[in-house]
Amino acid sequence: MLQRAAAVAPVEVVGLIGPALEEVDLLGQRIAELHAALAASTAPTLAPEPFTTLYQRSLYQSFRSQVRATLQQLRRARRTLEEEAGELADVVLGARDELMGRLGSPRRPRVEAQRIRIHGDLHLGQVLWTGRDFVVIDFEGEPARPIGERRIKRSPLVDVAGMLRSFDYAAQVGLRDLDQRGLVGPGLEEAVPHQWAGWWRDWMSTRFLASYLEHAEPASLLPRDAAAADFLLDTYLLEKALYELRYELANRPAWSIIPLRVLAGLAARRVEPA
Repeated sequence: MLQRAAAVAPVEVVGLIGPALEEVDLLGQRIAELHAALAASTAPTLAPEPFTTLYQRSLYQSFRSQVRATLQQLRRARRTLEEEAGELADVVLGARDELMGRLGSPRRPRVEAQRIRIHGDLHLGQVLWTGRDFVVIDFEGEPARPIGERRIKRSPLVDVAGMLRSFDYAAQVGLRDLDQRGLVGPGLEEAVPHQWAGWWRDWMSTRFLASYLEHAEPASLLPRDAAAADFLLDTYLLEKALYELRYELANRPAWSIIPLRVLAGLAARRVEPA
């Protein structure tokens, strides 16, 4: 995913999405600049720190614990889910080993990258559009995490993963709204609204990531090895989807289908560690 893909959208996509493509380019630049600014401090509480073997192992154990906790919560809630969500839940519940396998091994080669203080809960709801630029708000981190944990320095890719997941959420929530108004429905995945939503999600994600990488590169915060960077981002996308599922099951069960879809897809697409 972190490989530089061509970010020139086809004419039909430009016609549908319009100036939002240029706006998301700017958003990617601003998030990269935010991370560079957060990493520029020399104060001990803010200065960048390298990934260490001990940190990587703790990260691995944390992710495994999140997989177990999420599957336990999903198992308890399974009988309350609607038909499609329940079928996806069965896929996810049966894919424990595949999800664990995506985390690689605690003995995998050391990640050469930097950890910094990040936003910690970055998504589209945390950025305001002034008409000319973006303003990032709410730097308190994920509300479900203890304060001490929110202050732990992490990879900037955690924020990147949060924004990429947010594009998927926006597209799927838009389709839910159309469905509730009777404009789309079950079995119409190939209908025009679904195609447009998929284009919007994919191209907003592609342009955001390409712009972020371009402007983040001078700060040298990300792994230089492309395979390691790709594996790290993929792992953070998994972590974010697990968090989303726990949140939705506890607060909005009808929305649990959104993270269930991505988790079922991740379970079927194993990524080998570099």
